[in-house]
This record gives sequence, C-alpha cells and structure tokens, in this order.
Amino acid sequence: MIANTFVHFKRITDAATQACAWITIISAMAIEIVRTVKMKAAFSADLGEEGIHLLISFDE
Repeated sequence: MIANTFVHFKRITDAATQACAWITIISAMAIEIVRTVKMKAAFSADLGEEGIHLLISFDE
C-alpha cells in the first residue's frame, strides 16, 4: 500500500517535471520568435517602405 503510494507520487512528479520542461522549451521558442519579429520590424523601419517590400519578398 505504501509502496503503491510512492510509485504514484513518483509518476506524478515525473509528469510534472516533464510538463515544466515542455513549458520551458515552448516559452524559449516563443521568445525567439518575438525577438526575430522585433528585429525584422526594426530593420524594415530603418529601410522605410522599400525595406518592407524587400523583407516580404526576401521571406518568400
């Protein structure tokens, strides 16, 4: 009975650890996406209207 309780507790803590790892990975990816978008926006603002068209055609 006590052994089963510890096994279930270990499974729950392992699942929670894995969920935290996935949350960390996803948030790191989201931060990189936001950083890239901000960088492109700043770069296109420096180039003006032609820069926006240049970036759009460059991405395609």
